[in-house]
Order: sequence, then structure tokens, then C-alpha cells
Amino acid sequence: MERGFFIVWLSCAAGFAGCIHVDASDNAPCEGDETTCSGGEFLTTTDVSDRAFEQRAAGLDSFERQVFRDGREVFDRPWTPIGVGPEDFDGLGPLFNAFSCQECHSRNGRLGPFDTAREDGVSPALLFRLGDADGAPDPVYGGQFNPAGTQGVDGEGRVRVAWESVRGAFADGTPYELLAPTFTLQGAYGDLAPGVRASPRATPPVFGLGLFDAVTDETLLALEDPEDRDGDGISGRVHWVVNPSSGASVPGKMGWKAEQPDVRSQNAAAFAGDLGISSGLFAEQPCTMSQPDCVAQAANVEELTTQQLDDVTFFIRHLAVPAPRVGDDALIRRGEQVFTEVGCASCHVSSMETGWVTGNSRLDGQKIQAYTDLLLHDMGPGLADGGEHELASEWRTPPLWGIGLTDVVNGHMRLLHDGRARSFSEAILWHGGEAEQSKEAYRELESGDRFALEEFLWSL
Repeated sequence: MERGFFIVWLSCAAGFAGCIHVDASDNAPCEGDETTCSGGEFLTTTDVSDRAFEQRAAGLDSFERQVFRDGREVFDRPWTPIGVGPEDFDGLGPLFNAFSCQECHSRNGRLGPFDTAREDGVSPALLFRLGDADGAPDPVYGGQFNPAGTQGVDGEGRVRVAWESVRGAFADGTPYELLAPTFTLQGAYGDLAPGVRASPRATPPVFGLGLFDAVTDETLLALEDPEDRDGDGISGRVHWVVNPSSGASVPGKMGWKAEQPDVRSQNAAAFAGDLGISSGLFAEQPCTMSQPDCVAQAANVEELTTQQLDDVTFFIRHLAVPAPRVGDDALIRRGEQVFTEVGCASCHVSSMETGWVTGNSRLDGQKIQAYTDLLLHDMGPGLADGGEHELASEWRTPPLWGIGLTDVVNGHMRLLHDGRARSFSEAILWHGGEAEQSKEAYRELESGDRFALEEFLWSL
């Protein structure tokens, strides 16, 4: 195992397999409004190549560009177990899902969650959170299922996926087929405890997240309507979480369940949960007392230094957003109109302004077009992650900016929180709960309007 880790590190350090990227180009400040400057004045890029998600903010000085590169190295570099490889990048495990952030956030986007070349059919980019109705972790496997372990530590098992066809038809008679996944955890220590659910989470892209740090609490509170007072069927709500840095209760903004308040916390949580790398924010290793080999190897040290966490946070905060490619195309403009008419924009709010929160002029005071409200919405039983807990069918509205370049950058179009949808159409047809009316309105569209809506989404 150690030899394998060392070979992987050598290959990536030598630049093989795209592990270390060449330097990003400088972007000029965006001139226009939020319809063309999706990431505001400084975090918008017009790159439409397979490197579209790797571009940095405009106007970084030489020192900031070096911090950006340092943060990218923390994000890209494969980590190794303690004592294997360079000291600055050791501490992997004892239990983990991936060797590096880049392994799953391929090119700062999303690795496909399913891999037919693997025996179980599931890639490292699909992880599974564990918890009961009260959010308590599994007593044996903890709060996340980690299939891999370092030398001398067995991984927690594997996950298999099976598919069931769900057929239907649009109002005009055009048939469609959806695929519903069933995930089976084959744990090395037996079944999950009674009442514990496994919630699949596909890798989201990481560009543009710094702008969400600058969205104010007041903006989110103005968007939420948990009691549906206006009667439109949409009752999104803020997910209040504890900020691990301050201990204060604040709105969550990051992750599929809006479980982290900001980029720094999200980074530290991901290092801890996905790579088994501790930090000053999340010091616990992913071991339980039922895993003595893991406990024996868990190091009681800060494996991700404060400087590394600062650097990778700067890197993520300053990744630019692809500009929309709408222009004056009449078909795309019609699709944008249909997007609003069927109600998609009720949750995928097209634009918002960031406040004066971070003290960073590239993030604060920007008009952005992210197509999200950052709120939790009930998406119905079809997308529920199991159990009767409060968050079972609630998901944060994912931003749509850059979504049309996913296939260009990452070579797939697997969408939704578990990657089940293979197209924009399938993703819409899986919507339920608060989005049931919008889904039905889409199903009743004429084929030309459906095509226009999808062309609009491709343009984002």
C-alpha cells in the first residue's frame, strides 16, 4: 500500500495525468451587467474550453497569484499517509474516499459519479453521509462511509448501485425514461445501525463559491418563505448551522444540504471527511471505537496547517465563473422566458447582489447571476435520501452558472445530488415537492419550448 501511494505521488509530482496544472491566464475585468458578467466584475471568464472552470479572478497582484498557485497545489496534490511522501502533504486517512480534492472535483468541476469500469459501478466522486433521524452518526461507521484505508486499516466496504427504469410521457405523447438508483452499502463491519440512512452526494463544482461568502444573511432571509405566505407553493428556508470558527448560528450556504457556512469551513470539512485530514477547524479523525486499527493509526496532529487552509480557501474563493453564452440568440431567449414561465426561476433565482461582508473588493458589492437562492427546498419523495428525518427530501438549490460547460470540462452530464439524471430534461422530470407544479408545466410544454429551455440551460 505504501509503495502504491508513493508511486501515485511521484507520478503527480512529475506532472502526469493532469495532476498539477499549468498556471491560469489572467482575465480582464468584466464590463457589462449581471446578464453578461455572471461572476461580477472580477470573477467572470469568457473561456469556453475544457479549462473553463480553472480560470482565476481578474486583477490579482503577483503576491496573490502566488497564493492562488499555493492553494491550487493544496487542492490538486495527492496526499499520502504519514511518513510516505513529502511532510507538507502527508496525513491521508487512516480512512478516506479520495487521495486529493482534484480527484473528485476534476478540473474544479465534477468527476462523473458512476464508473462502469469499476466492479461496483460507483466512482470516488459519489460519497455517502450517514445519520439517523436526529443526525446522529452510525456507531460503527461514523458520519461518512469511507471505502478506502491506509496500510493496515481496512476500508469500510463498498457501495453497489442497481438501476430501475421509470417510464413516462410528455403531454404531447413523447415518451421518456428515467433511471432510479438503489444503493447498497456492503459494509466491512456489517449493516448500518437501525434507523441510520445513507445519503448519496455527488461532487459539485467549486468555482464561484467565494461570491456566496459575500451574500448577506439579510438577502437570504428576504428570499425564504418557509410558511409559503405568498401561496406560490415555494417554501424555501434558510438552513441555520453552527459556524465552526465562531460557534455562532449562521445561514448555511455550501454543500447539497447547505451544511457549511462558508468556503473555509467547507474546505476543512471536506479534508476531514473525504481525505481523513484534520485541521484546526475539524480535528477529529474519521474513526470510531469499533475500528481499533483506524484508531491506532489516527494521528493527533493538525495535518492541514492553518496556512494551507488559508491558501486553498483563497484559491477556491478566486476561481472565476464562466460567462453565459446567451447573446441575442432568439431560441435561447425564448428558453429563458420558458424557464421563468414554468416556475424554475422561483428557486433558481437568476441574480442577486453580494453585500459588504468579506472585505474583499472582488467579492463584495457584486451583481451575480448564479441561478440559486441558496435555500433548502422540499424536492419530494422521489429525491429523498431515505428515512423520516427533517432534511430527507430537502436540498439546497444548486447554482446553474457554468452548467452548460460540464460536458466540455468533465465529459459527462450527470446531474442532481446523486447523479441519476443524464440530461437537463431528466433532471427537471425528477423534481417534485415544491417543484411539482414546475415539473408538470415542463411536461406539458410543446416540444419546441422544451428544446428552447434546454438550449437556454446549455448556454449558462
